[in-house]
Amino acid sequence: MLMINSKLNKIKLAKELLDIMGTRDKYVSLTSFLKIKPEAKELVLKETKASVDEIVNLTASVYADSFSIRDLKGLLKFYKSRVGKKYLKIIIAMQPTMDKMGSDWVSSVVQKSENKYQENYLRLKAEKGIDPADYLPPLGINPRGL
Repeated sequence: MLMINSKLNKIKLAKELLDIMGTRDKYVSLTSFLKIKPEAKELVLKETKASVDEIVNLTASVYADSFSIRDLKGLLKFYKSRVGKKYLKIIIAMQPTMDKMGSDWVSSVVQKSENKYQENYLRLKAEKGIDPADYLPPLGINPRGL
């Protein structure tokens, strides 16, 4: 019984922490990343908002399993503090910039990988006279189309 109460207390603290951190809004905003037909967007947003409690409960359970009551109280204390509130405000404002930066970085890495793949293809074809497409796995380019 004590263990059940402890888990329930941890989940309650975790939900409070998630609310302070704006987790509900973050989950709802994920729909903006989906490629949805304009006529379906409103329905998807409505369904997301209606079911957000489900993912918040699952997330709270993970927090409860990962942190002690003392840890959760410490996190709550931090996020309720002046510095914690400032951190949340700034991190939310930074998010679009961070998202774009991450997206640009991933695109750059993929482009570099494709360039190296193409260079290796051309080198093998020139040096060995073989078709590397028979040996190298595809990486999103069509080596036979060169």
